[in-house]
Amino acid sequence: MMPDGEESDLRRFEEEDISESVGLEVLERYPDKRMALLHNRRLPISILRILAADADFRVRRAVAQHPGLDAQLIEVLSIDDYPGVRLMLLFNPVVDSKTLLLMVRADPWSDLRRIGMKRLTTHV
Repeated sequence: MMPDGEESDLRRFEEEDISESVGLEVLERYPDKRMALLHNRRLPISILRILAADADFRVRRAVAQHPGLDAQLIEVLSIDDYPGVRLMLLFNPVVDSKTLLLMVRADPWSDLRRIGMKRLTTHV
């Protein structure tokens, strides 16, 4: 258990801009708090890249929902081994129609292809 002051610092990280060095320190010192970092909408892309490679599919699935993804991370997550990661990516508004179409055409999971086609017809 972390002291109260450190807990409040982590809650603050969810709302405030954090630097790459602070994000790296949180990941190193409190790896169990990496999901809390993902609540920060302005998380540095370097931290998102680290979390996108996490061994825990739940972390990668949360990354797939993050609004700060760039094209390279979207590409990496679109071929993740865990279908739930790819599914969450389908519903991320930062993913463009072209990428959605590529995912729908290439994904081995038929349910994802079906859901992706529905998403394409409603994608604005």
